[in-house]
Amino acid sequence: MMSVSTGLTVYKTQSMHILGSYTTSTVTRLLILLLSTFALNACSSLSYYRQAIGGQMELLQKRRPIDTVVTDPAVDQRVRQRLKMIQKARVFAVRELLLPDNDSYSDYADLGRPYALWNVFVTPPYSLEPKQWCYPFVGCISYRNYFSPVPARAYADALQKQGYDVYVAGVPAYSTLGWFDDPVMNTMMHWENYDLVGTLFHELAHQKFYIPGDTVFNESLARAIEQEGLRRWMAQRRHSQDYQRYLLESRREQEFIRLILATREQLTDLYSSGLSQETMFASKLDIFRQLRRRYLELREQWGGYDAYDRWIFSGVNNAKVQSVATYYDYLPAFNKILSQQHGDLRLFYREIQRLMEMEISTRQAYLHTLMAN
Repeated sequence: MMSVSTGLTVYKTQSMHILGSYTTSTVTRLLILLLSTFALNACSSLSYYRQAIGGQMELLQKRRPIDTVVTDPAVDQRVRQRLKMIQKARVFAVRELLLPDNDSYSDYADLGRPYALWNVFVTPPYSLEPKQWCYPFVGCISYRNYFSPVPARAYADALQKQGYDVYVAGVPAYSTLGWFDDPVMNTMMHWENYDLVGTLFHELAHQKFYIPGDTVFNESLARAIEQEGLRRWMAQRRHSQDYQRYLLESRREQEFIRLILATREQLTDLYSSGLSQETMFASKLDIFRQLRRRYLELREQWGGYDAYDRWIFSGVNNAKVQSVATYYDYLPAFNKILSQQHGDLRLFYREIQRLMEMEISTRQAYLHTLMAN
């Protein structure tokens, strides 16, 4: 499960004729973002910003208050039940996890498609350093967002032809970091209950803590808060079957992530070896063959559980491996900080705020030291 915090900008030709349906605060935000777009147009593709604008506008237009949706007899009963659960989780997030108390996730939007966004991850063929894109307010991030798979794949194909490793991933949810009141979406409705609630906690964590230009910090921290929030949510409800299934899937996920991160270490060592590109190419392919073999061994240990088959067998490359690292690199460090604070979220958040005030190199060194000890 992936999520994304993204900067979205507004281009005049696609915004002004529908502003009348928005609140004053929303119009203000749209106009601020509009001005920021003009600063980027000299060096950025207008077509990219047009699709971003159109996608955000579509989402805003399709929002309906959850209170209205759950009383609508035309809405599927399963959707109604899950939205009621989201309302309870939203209250829990504020009271128990100290996450933002605002109007985000008080609306529901049916986008009529399986994903809210498609992310494009890009790395050089012999490096795990991700390509970055920079936006107003949110800084630089290591993926590029599209509201449709067609331009996402076209962009990825163009970079692949230039020799880059690319990976296009469907994203079911994202946060605008409080610029807009983000809705719950139909793209989340087919999940297990704990995945749905966890995504809510994850996206609200982005609203509370965000460092422009430090994607790995942002995503790893949101993941840590998501997992801690889910642990508390599930324990409080004591739905034993759901909780045991959640623990089992969490254990499998951790084992899979360790496998991917071990592969990343192999690749890092290879790319810093100074070998010729021909030798690195052959070794790179061998590392990915080892990954598939080790995964099959792991799947056998799981009794045939195959949730990660598609990820593994649809082709693995640098960009795909790095996309996982984005969400997990500093997770052990954040879990350690939470443990040091004995699970006290106020103290944990105070320590996170201290880290956010550091220079990025100092912060990264500190987190790496925590993980090494």
